[in-house]
Amino acid sequence: MNVRTLLLAAGCVVVSGAGHQAAAQDIKITDYDVPVSRSHELYVTGDLIREDVEYSRDYDYYDESYGDIYESYGLRGTWQYYYNSPFYAWSISAGSRLAFSDNHRQKAKFRETAGASGVIRRYTDGRGLFFVAAGFSSYWSHSYFRPIVDANASIGLGRVVEATILARAIRIDEFLIKERIIQQHLSKETLLALAAIINREREYKMRYGDTYTVWWYSDMDRLIADAAALPGGSIGPIGLLRIREVLNQEQVQRRAYGWTIETGISAAVARPYTSDLDDPDVLFVGFYSLPIGLKQQCMVEVRADTKTGKTFADYYHFEASLKYIYELSNRIDLVLDETILKDRESSLVCCWQSRQRGGYLNRIAFTARYYFENAIALKLGGDLAHSLSWYNDPNYRVFRSRDWRIAMSVAYHVF
Repeated sequence: MNVRTLLLAAGCVVVSGAGHQAAAQDIKITDYDVPVSRSHELYVTGDLIREDVEYSRDYDYYDESYGDIYESYGLRGTWQYYYNSPFYAWSISAGSRLAFSDNHRQKAKFRETAGASGVIRRYTDGRGLFFVAAGFSSYWSHSYFRPIVDANASIGLGRVVEATILARAIRIDEFLIKERIIQQHLSKETLLALAAIINREREYKMRYGDTYTVWWYSDMDRLIADAAALPGGSIGPIGLLRIREVLNQEQVQRRAYGWTIETGISAAVARPYTSDLDDPDVLFVGFYSLPIGLKQQCMVEVRADTKTGKTFADYYHFEASLKYIYELSNRIDLVLDETILKDRESSLVCCWQSRQRGGYLNRIAFTARYYFENAIALKLGGDLAHSLSWYNDPNYRVFRSRDWRIAMSVAYHVF
């Protein structure tokens, strides 16, 4: 299954659901366009993964096929932060996983990985599309002598607006309807004003200190009560409780719209096993985010890079990914991911000799998330990956694998 197939399938699945939400609430995610917006979240997740891998190797004189089953028990932490303003936009993410892995034939092994990435963009005009950017990415595994670290600089066009806060305001509106606190959905103007108050959380903290939530919730309460003409002038304790759940406990999937394209240079800062950092890369990155109705989101990213210097276009890396999110209800999210990788590079063998290798990977994953009370979510999912690698070794030609993975995890939404 390729990216085009997934896009067509996603479009067919969501059309009917999007129409109902649009009719119920007179607002679109793309209506959210404020000068400054931000979104952040931190999760701690415990997971159990069972992996069934089938391998095949093609040699000069014979073929070999075998399989193995792995199980791992892990603890993972992930953090993300997005910020947008007229002249600056930046994002940063970090994560780490501690795990014990067992393949039923060897003693359980400890695994630790960690990674982080970030990018900042500076726009030349407050409403323009042209920007210059700088970023970094890093990855570390327990077996590395040193982490993988890359730094990049680029120029580009486009903007992406983070609108997750509006999705939270819409969730609050839905809760108030469900609890019969208000009789009809809030207007577009009221929802945008509510999102603006939610977005000003930092301002309330700076002004009122530890008691800021009293004033923050009071302003939201007054706005909703006035817009809905509530007799008591307040949404009451149940309404305030629902607001607290949406803002502090429930996860609302990322909502964003817009596009960016950029090109630049990426340079290696560190590599796990060698001090030879090689030539910089020329890179191209494209990103497109499309909300569909109020409950669905598609995000597509393409990245390609190749070495500068004498090996320009000889060695390259290409990656394309699609993420589709469907918010089935306030408790159930369905997430579909597909990733395609293709590369050709020079690698080191055991004798510290260089040889060429190339590879292809196609991975598709599906996850269903069910949210309990008190910010706890249960995730069930699986993925299937097909990969192929080749080498220019005279004896060892092609390596293929098919990887089935089933995962179950429990996540805690810290904030």
